[in-house]
Amino acid sequence: MGIFIKVEIDPSLCAPDGGRKLVNVCPVNVFALDQDRVVTDAENEDECTLCGLCLNLYPPGAVVVRRLYRE
Repeated sequence: MGIFIKVEIDPSLCAPDGGRKLVNVCPVNVFALDQDRVVTDAENEDECTLCGLCLNLYPPGAVVVRRLYRE
C-alpha cells in the first residue's frame, strides 16, 4: 500500500474492458492484471506521478487517486 498515494479502481465503471487499458497507459506500472481483473500494484502505487493518464481513460470515479499527504 502506498504511503503518499492511494489509487482506487471501480471496475464496474471501466466498461467495457474492466480497466485493462490502465495496465498499458500507466508510465510507472501502478496497475497490473491479477488473473482477469485489474488491480493496483502495491509496490508501485507510491510511484504515481499524478500524470492523469489513468483518469482520462474512463468516466469520473472509475479511477480515483488520493493524496495521503498534506500540501
